[in-house]
Amino acid sequence: MTRAAAGKTRGAAALACGESAKIAPRRRGLAPLIDADARVLILGSFPSEASLAARQYYAHPRNHFWPILGAILDEPLAELPYADRLSCIRAHRLAIWDTIVACERSGSLDAAASILTSP
Repeated sequence: MTRAAAGKTRGAAALACGESAKIAPRRRGLAPLIDADARVLILGSFPSEASLAARQYYAHPRNHFWPILGAILDEPLAELPYADRLSCIRAHRLAIWDTIVACERSGSLDAAASILTSP
């Protein structure tokens, strides 16, 4: 079945159940942040809407990733511009990527994701 046909089938099934026929938009994640000498890979699931819009990992201002990682590394990551955060990550031989390359999802909740594609 083609992607278009699958979308029509899901839409028809949703209408039959009294739900909206709105199909979640297909999203593609961010490129991996990895260098050949990386020794630790930090895996997330899929970027939030804020991260996708900014094209930056963990971009939502309420996300605790950068402050926590900064505390672990004893670096002021949360206060640094994004490019400097990435330089610091690489200097510590860390890599960042997500386990989901692309999905259909409305909003930022992982539970709302469907048709997941793994790397």
